[in-house]
Amino acid sequence: KTIAQTIKMQVGLRVATIDLGGWDTHEYQGSDGGGYFSYGLVEPLAEGLAAFYADLDGSGDQNFTNRLTVVVMSEFGRKLVMNDSRGSDHGHGNAMLVLGGEVNGGVYGDWPGLAPGQLYQGRDLAITTDYRRVLSEILIRRMENPILGAIFPGYAGYSPLGITQGVDLTPVYDASAAHKVFLPLVKK
Repeated sequence: KTIAQTIKMQVGLRVATIDLGGWDTHEYQGSDGGGYFSYGLVEPLAEGLAAFYADLDGSGDQNFTNRLTVVVMSEFGRKLVMNDSRGSDHGHGNAMLVLGGEVNGGVYGDWPGLAPGQLYQGRDLAITTDYRRVLSEILIRRMENPILGAIFPGYAGYSPLGITQGVDLTPVYDASAAHKVFLPLVKK
């Protein structure tokens, strides 16, 4: 609610983060609508995102959703196999959710499959899309910031997935050249 209020005040907020903890569910995740994961985490996340979007989805000048891009991500995935405590341990691959007025919608990336031969090390969902590729598209197309080398040192080879609308700027991978590119952008 605080971030929505700050956005509506139009004070120039460009980036905000919220941490929703408790996803490290090694036990009792639940498979019947109860448990930590399904009832305790997914439901509040979904309700919070819906309330945030509804709060900002006005008419005319009060419609802030067209300028909004929300990314939901985790720093690690969960194993596909339940452990002895009816939970799951740290895994490899996971999903990212992107919400906003300029988001194209759909599923992006390649589905690796769940057959034993398709799993990473035989037990985890394989990573098919680097999270930096998703975030780079948002930086370039939504924030008009092509300086990927300063934000993701060592990352190169960006190509858009088509998740968001916007103009593709040429990525700058050399962090030391950032001041040459960024200063003209600031003067806009």
